[in-house]
Amino acid sequence: MGDAKSSEVYHQCCKNKLTVGSMRIFILALALQSLFAFHGDLDSDSTSKGESQKLFTYHKPTSLTANSINHYSVIHFLQYCALSLIKFIQIKHVLIISVLWEIYELFTHYEWGRESWLNKLCDIGFNVSGFYCGRMLLRKYR
Repeated sequence: MGDAKSSEVYHQCCKNKLTVGSMRIFILALALQSLFAFHGDLDSDSTSKGESQKLFTYHKPTSLTANSINHYSVIHFLQYCALSLIKFIQIKHVLIISVLWEIYELFTHYEWGRESWLNKLCDIGFNVSGFYCGRMLLRKYR
């Protein structure tokens, strides 16, 4: 009886360590993502230097449907596929992060944030599908 209880405590302790470890990896991944996303030359990143340095100014998408799927779509899919490896992340977290990111892109001074409305919607779709694909692979190869 004592062995069963100590075994249960041991497994709970290991589970907590995995959760803390996963959270650290998640934070590290976000930090690395930020370095990648925010690294760039402002002069070449926007059509006009004056416009590019207006931090957090609303930039209304110029098109409803132009360039709805691009190379960033693949990046979205792969990032959220990797995010699915963290067990405590749920679909609601994916949706919240995705929507907040797309709102952020409306206000960023970086050119990669200038996308059509349809592209923003497709990015969220790629995020969700990448997350589900990663989860399906996890279930399949456990």
